[in-house]
Order: sequence, then structure tokens, then C-alpha cells
Amino acid sequence: MKKYFLLTLYLLSISSITHAENFVQGNVQEMLDKSKLERICIDFKLLKSALDLYRLDHYKYPTTEEGLKMLVQTDKVTKEPLDPWSTPYQYKNNSMDISLSSLGADKKTGGNGLYADITLDSCIAE
Repeated sequence: MKKYFLLTLYLLSISSITHAENFVQGNVQEMLDKSKLERICIDFKLLKSALDLYRLDHYKYPTTEEGLKMLVQTDKVTKEPLDPWSTPYQYKNNSMDISLSSLGADKKTGGNGLYADITLDSCIAE
């Protein structure tokens, strides 16, 4: 009888540890995902400042074709910025205003949640 009790206690302990591990792992992954989104917004604010400095020097923003590489060439940033998934940020200048975006974790246009496109405007709205 004692053997079965110890075996049951052992199995319950393993089950509890497994559940706790899954809970912690889920929370850690959620925090990592949130930090990636926060990093993008910080990058966008820094890039917007660099673009504004470029505009002060050149009386215009870089064209869409010139892109963010122009910030590197004019020493406004040290290297072309990449999002947390190692994809270059998207930059567009439609002559009325500029836009910055990241394609998200799936590296494709559209998506939901972590796979959604993140824009400068969505960061400012937060």
C-alpha cells in the first residue's frame, strides 16, 4: 500500500511540475513578444527623430526609393535598422507625410496579433 501511495505522490509531483513549467514558459513567451512590440515603437520614435534631422539638413525627407539607407549615408544612424525578426523596416514617403512599418513576425503584409503589421501611427496612438 505504501508503494502505491509513493508512486501516486511521485506522479502528482511530476504533473504539478509540468503544469508549473508550462505556465512559466507561457508567461515568459508572452513577455518576450510584448517586448518585441515595444522595441519596434522605440525604434520608430528614434527613426522619426533621425528623419526629422535629415529633413532639417536637406529640406525634405528621403524619397521612398532612397529609404532609410539615406539615414546611414548621412550619418543620422549607424546602420540600417532591422525589426526584432531581422527584417528591414518599411519606409514610404508619399510627399504629404512619411510612414514607417514592420511586417511583424510572419514577415508578410497583414496578419493578426504578433503577425500583424506594426506602424508608426499605431505606436503613437498607444
